[in-house]
Amino acid sequence: MPTLPALPTKTEGKLPEMYSAAKTALAKCARIDECKLWADKMEALASYARQQEDEDLLNYANRIKARAYRRAGEVFESIPVAKGRRPPNDGIGGDASPNFTRKEAAKEAGMSPDQAKTAIRVNRVPADEFEEAVESDDPPTVTALAQRGKATKPKEDILRGRDPADFKQATKLLGIVSHSLTECKDVDVLAACRGMDERETDRFLDQVERLIMWLTAARKEIANGFAGPMDHSPDRAMPSKGHHTNGQSYSDSMPTRTQSTL
Repeated sequence: MPTLPALPTKTEGKLPEMYSAAKTALAKCARIDECKLWADKMEALASYARQQEDEDLLNYANRIKARAYRRAGEVFESIPVAKGRRPPNDGIGGDASPNFTRKEAAKEAGMSPDQAKTAIRVNRVPADEFEEAVESDDPPTVTALAQRGKATKPKEDILRGRDPADFKQATKLLGIVSHSLTECKDVDVLAACRGMDERETDRFLDQVERLIMWLTAARKEIANGFAGPMDHSPDRAMPSKGHHTNGQSYSDSMPTRTQSTL
């Protein structure tokens, strides 16, 4: 089984010499207040005021941090997205492809999953845009840069030229039909018939007849290519309640409880 090469931990990682020197200088500056030793108090006060307004050190730090995240993201993106464990690298043919995942690399480097994700997003900011932003007088934070590099899926055009109101009606109709078919599978029709009295049976058959007629009209209109508007109300042009279209009562056409073979 492949193993992740031994990586230095975050605390063991080497820092560039200039970076270390800058940290040392800043640490010394933070500890020692030179102005406090000045005899001219007004000159010291003027220096304090200038330091309060000076954003240069902060901007330098933000630039360094942004570039560190971008370089880390570049390294992560050089590791293919894992779709399963890779076979060990036997070194044949000079293959230097990593046999570990991005997640494993981040963990070994001491970076959290969120930090790794942020690094990848910062690296995905176009180079020109990144340089312009980082070298500006007010460089953005790493979080702001990551937001720029966040991959956003283009919104799917679900309407595809259809009227929104029509689309809403279509969604409603499809949902009703789909839900009804799903619910019907769980109904024991024979048991339901035995459980209805005569009045409930008449009402049920009346509703079924109305529904059949409406669905028939809808199917015909769809088959005809939307030739003309249909009456969307199942209650219009339907037989009177409790009677078939041939004039026979629903209750007359149904077997009685004793006649039923149910």
